[in-house]
Amino acid sequence: MSRGIKIQLLTWGTVFILMVGLILHIQQLLFVAATLALLAPISYLFSRTTLRGLQVNRGLPPHMTAGETHEVALTVVNASSRSRPAFWLEDVLPEGLSRADDGADLVLDLAPRESRQIRYPLTAQHRGPFRLGPLRFFASDVLALHHFEKTLNTRDELLVYPRIVPLPDLWPRSPADRASPRRTRRRPGGIDPRGTREYAPGDDLRHIHWKVSARRGRLMIVEREQAEGLRATVLLDLNSTVHTGQGRESTLEYGVTLAASLIAQALDEGGSAGLMAKGEHEYSVPPESNPAQRWRLLEALARVETTRDAPVPQLALAMVKNLPRGSAVAIITPQTGPEMISLAGLLASRGFRVIWFLLVAPTFELHQPQDLREERYQQLAADLRRRGQSAYLIRAGGGVEASLGRGLREAG
Repeated sequence: MSRGIKIQLLTWGTVFILMVGLILHIQQLLFVAATLALLAPISYLFSRTTLRGLQVNRGLPPHMTAGETHEVALTVVNASSRSRPAFWLEDVLPEGLSRADDGADLVLDLAPRESRQIRYPLTAQHRGPFRLGPLRFFASDVLALHHFEKTLNTRDELLVYPRIVPLPDLWPRSPADRASPRRTRRRPGGIDPRGTREYAPGDDLRHIHWKVSARRGRLMIVEREQAEGLRATVLLDLNSTVHTGQGRESTLEYGVTLAASLIAQALDEGGSAGLMAKGEHEYSVPPESNPAQRWRLLEALARVETTRDAPVPQLALAMVKNLPRGSAVAIITPQTGPEMISLAGLLASRGFRVIWFLLVAPTFELHQPQDLREERYQQLAADLRRRGQSAYLIRAGGGVEASLGRGLREAG
């Protein structure tokens, strides 16, 4: 029954009983009419403090992976000296996070100073940083005539990593990569004959050589010994003018998933892996092989966003300066311009082993027929293969695994 109908019933019932009591001079009916008239305001006065003193702490997993479901714990505390008979609690979720039910939990009979934990399953639909909150309380009086709402601006960040999908072993390798590992000094760009190099974003601050840094006036990192093996770097194109599609069926999300999977593959076999990506922020991570590197790279990929000012050639020039010759490089891009051929020649001349993943943008465009623009990707892939570099076409539909499978068959 709606609030309006309830108010009308109370109002007209009060008037009717009052008139009958006055006409028939029945005192008891006058008392009943007065009681009905006072029922709504008394119910309001007793219920208006229902949501006072309620506090909530949100417990989140440290991170999630796109497609996963984890439990979120909400600890509700009644900090007041009065019981709270019944109220609803809703955790407001951003787009990209969801729960299977209607999104609100009923809490009954919360005693003074009592705390109670509520759990609900949270599903991450895609990668990215998400801000959960605020938290909302809802309650009503016993007659459901008056409704009360309270909002707690409690917000927490949850980082959702991109999915990692199984891939065939595609990294280009040198004979040294396949040889048994041996200990060697890591030689990134800016190497110093004293075993230090200049600090780069993403380096572990614990490896800073403070004495050398003070002497040179800039941060210097102590070089570490590590096993020689696959030295892999992914260059991810974040130029918004060439990306297209929506949600998971977009060139950006396919590229991010592919980058995460290639990086995981390199690290799982004991090699080093890094990322070159620049959008509105710097997302690049220098190649490393320590256990924390996986999480640094996944965090960077979880946060990447496109921007108009993200030229791939400039990223490639920075990579040439900072990576040792012989490194394996995977380039993920929707671009097909002549600068891609120039870039392929530059990287080959510097001794890099390059593999290309060309995101075929026309296949990601909604409600648009695939036109002759797709031929540009086929032509670019053929030109790259003639230069001795592997190139695969990644089209929309079925996810990265299915798309890469089609690209492998097409490449022969």
